[in-house]
Amino acid sequence: MFPACLFGWFWFLFTFIPLVALYTVPINPMAVFYILCMAMTISATALAFPWARAFAKNDQSVRSVNFNTPWLRKAFYILSSTAIGCISVNAVLNGFQFTFSIMGLLQSASSFIEGRYDGSVIGTIFSQLGLTSAYSAAVLGGLIVDRKSRNLFFQLVFLLSFLPSVLLLIIEGNKGALPLVAALFWGGVLVQKLKDGEKSLFGPGSLKQGVMILSVFFPLILFSFLARGVYEERDFSVVFRVLGRLFASYSSAHLYAFSDWFTFATGGSATYSYTGQPLTGGFYTFMSVFRLFGDDRFVPAGTYDEYFQYGFFVQSNIFTVYRGMITDFGLVGAFSVASAFGFMAHMSFFGLLTKRMPVFHIVLFAHLIGIIYTSMFVSIFTWNSIYSSIFGVILSLKVAQSLSAKTTYRSYQP
Repeated sequence: MFPACLFGWFWFLFTFIPLVALYTVPINPMAVFYILCMAMTISATALAFPWARAFAKNDQSVRSVNFNTPWLRKAFYILSSTAIGCISVNAVLNGFQFTFSIMGLLQSASSFIEGRYDGSVIGTIFSQLGLTSAYSAAVLGGLIVDRKSRNLFFQLVFLLSFLPSVLLLIIEGNKGALPLVAALFWGGVLVQKLKDGEKSLFGPGSLKQGVMILSVFFPLILFSFLARGVYEERDFSVVFRVLGRLFASYSSAHLYAFSDWFTFATGGSATYSYTGQPLTGGFYTFMSVFRLFGDDRFVPAGTYDEYFQYGFFVQSNIFTVYRGMITDFGLVGAFSVASAFGFMAHMSFFGLLTKRMPVFHIVLFAHLIGIIYTSMFVSIFTWNSIYSSIFGVILSLKVAQSLSAKTTYRSYQP
């Protein structure tokens, strides 16, 4: 569960899958080597901590932390219900009409997708609150879920953890929230496992569970792709080709797009002429912070308006988190940011191991899975919802900690 291992595993998949799935697409080896150096830089920061002592400390206090408390269950139900309610209200405000017709849902989602790109979708407080609550609920769901049972409580927590993101996908065609919620939920589960004395990422039955979850997620992702106007096509051969392009692009094109941009940024011959600009000092990596302080420079809906394309099956404006880091801090300066990130991640993991109820470290490590996952696309700190989610989970755990302390105090009263 080392942050270095997690980052390495994620980025192994983020490079291995594209290189195998789209092996005919040309790639700049130096771009892949740059990503490898980034992973090694983050991993090297683990050397600053005495891990043997930390794990020994954690082993001494295993099973002393109970996340499944009445308050945390109540907070989880409140957050998930708030997310569902806000997402539904936002949908109604933007003209969505609830229907049980698949075609009607596809048409509605398609309209939402078009509205996001042409600016006609109204941004409301309900949309922001719905996302924030969904992310916080996912982390709490992972903390309180009964991992070793498949009873009614497990099913309810699992359902309520993912239902808000499923609604976002069905109503708005927003496919990005579902895997991010899954990452945050898994982050909460990993914290629970660690505090139970388990050190492995996966346990018995993990493969079977993964296949079952994928069998549920796949039709939902397929729905979101069909909602991008594909459902209107009557020629099934065209539908299959377009779906193939969408699956290939969203799973693999990020690596090739970054490679092409990296070639351009390092003075090579790229297939696309990208926009050159001076160092932006953190804007693309921490965009939400810049927005908070009044920076209103225009950014396209997908962050970048250039689309890398190769043949029919590869088309994407996703350039990974590294494009933003290099644009912000330069090719060398980005390594300083990676080092700071790696140090903070390992410091948080160290605190998680050595303290009984380290609220801040618990929350940071749980969100770390989401941070690493979104690095495939863009910096997660582009959105202010992640800060709100971190605050919401910290607040929930602090209240739980306070109530636990009061209960303990009363039990020792003479």
